[in-house]
This record gives sequence, structure tokens and C-alpha cells, in this order.
Amino acid sequence: MHILVHDCSCGNIITDSLEIVTLESDPLFAVFFDERVEHIVTTPSGVPIPDNKPEKISPEQWNLLNRFYIAHLALERKIQPHDRQIFIGGVFENCVANAISYYSAFYKQHIERLFYIPDLCVSFDETEKKKTEQRMMINNCRTITINESLTLCNRKYD
Repeated sequence: MHILVHDCSCGNIITDSLEIVTLESDPLFAVFFDERVEHIVTTPSGVPIPDNKPEKISPEQWNLLNRFYIAHLALERKIQPHDRQIFIGGVFENCVANAISYYSAFYKQHIERLFYIPDLCVSFDETEKKKTEQRMMINNCRTITINESLTLCNRKYD
């Protein structure tokens, strides 16, 4: 099994460092710092940066972005050998939904199934949550429980 944590970075080293220290000091988040977990950094919207520099961005800015964030093809290489993706954590209507939509749009040839665990996502607006749930169904992303995810992770095929 491969666990890939989408860390978020606002691009501010001090803010990012404080977030990491806060999470590391809480035993509830110890799983994120297990040596078997691989971390990538996506943009605050939950998606990677493009592979090629957009025209409007200077070379200096592009180099800085590449130091912080994972690019599209690099993320594809990390998820390619895994046909199931389970999304947890984050704000459901924002970064979680954006990441799921991105995977569905750009990596669907590698992914057999997309799942998310509602109990492990945060939601701030019930109306937006309902709209997002509809969008997830369109993206063929199913909801599963924590126990179902554990069972799925322990089985090769369902």
C-alpha cells in the first residue's frame, strides 16, 4: 500500500514550519509522520503546478514554485502504479474536492477507483457540501467509511 499525503503550502516558510511543528506535536497526527508515508506539496487549492512554465510567470518565480510544489507529471508518476486512491482530510469543499476532480480529469487512465472518507474531512458549509457531493458522484468518487477503507487497503481486489 502507498500512502501519499498532499501537504499544502502557502509559500511562506515560517507559516509552513509552524503548521508542521503544530501537527508533529499532536499524537493524533503521528500517522502523517510515519516513515512509510510519502509527502508531496500541492498548491493551496489541492492541485499540482503545471509541468511547463506559464508565460506570465518570471523564471525566478517559476524556480521558486518548483522548489515548493509538485508538478503534474511528477504526481502522475507517484500515483501511476496504484489503481485506487482514497482521499481523507482537508476541507471537503475545497482542497479535497479539487484534488479528486483533478485526479478524475487527468489521471483516470491510471486509477480504477476513487474514494473519500467523509468522516475524515472538514466541512464548513452544508449547502456547498451537498453541491460538492454531487460533483464527486459525477467524478465517480464513492464515499466509504473508515472501516471500509481499512478493508480495501488490506485486499488486492474487491
